[in-house]
Amino acid sequence: MPIQTKYQGIYSQALNNTERDEQRFNAEVTVHLDHLGSQPSGNQLLDELTALSNQRRHKLTIREATPSRKGPTAEPVLSYHQLQKHSSLQEYSEIKAVAGRKYALKKEDGRNEGSSVVVSWSPYQTSMGLDRDGYPTGPTRSNNDKVSLLAHELVHAKHMMAGSWKGSYDDPDDASTATGQEELRAVGLEDYEYSLTGKPSENSVRAEHGLPMRTRY
Repeated sequence: MPIQTKYQGIYSQALNNTERDEQRFNAEVTVHLDHLGSQPSGNQLLDELTALSNQRRHKLTIREATPSRKGPTAEPVLSYHQLQKHSSLQEYSEIKAVAGRKYALKKEDGRNEGSSVVVSWSPYQTSMGLDRDGYPTGPTRSNNDKVSLLAHELVHAKHMMAGSWKGSYDDPDDASTATGQEELRAVGLEDYEYSLTGKPSENSVRAEHGLPMRTRY
């Protein structure tokens, strides 16, 4: 069962629904959010997520996941008030699909309504490993980097909640696609660098924590 963190609108959900596990994972999430928010752009990101939750009645749930080669993910889901409009939906996959395409995905003429978000994340897989050129080598555990993977997914989450998400429906490695642009935006590359936009990204968080910069998605 999701339980509120110290950050309004942000919840944690442990793998096991025991009070002990729920409190343990809530504490782990809080430690990592505190670390993220200890520097300016990370704190800005958390403030923006809280504001979106307040303004749009959406919820962000950080759900405990087991480490995997894929790493953490962010998925749009229907908020409670949206679910009332789609009461016939039964399967989680259907709820995700409607939330993504009908509410989270940016409209051609501007922002959409936005949706709630589930970020699946593990405190034992917190870093995107990079080679010497800044190319990603895969999600990994790190004693130094506690923030880069979480920051990346929280940027996606912000876009979903704001109704400005570019989607995940085509090739993320192709910068000419909407999904490719969404990933560049989350990393903070090219036109989406923090120095140009003032919008938090994985790289803006890396920079303020003294971590190597990621040079491509």
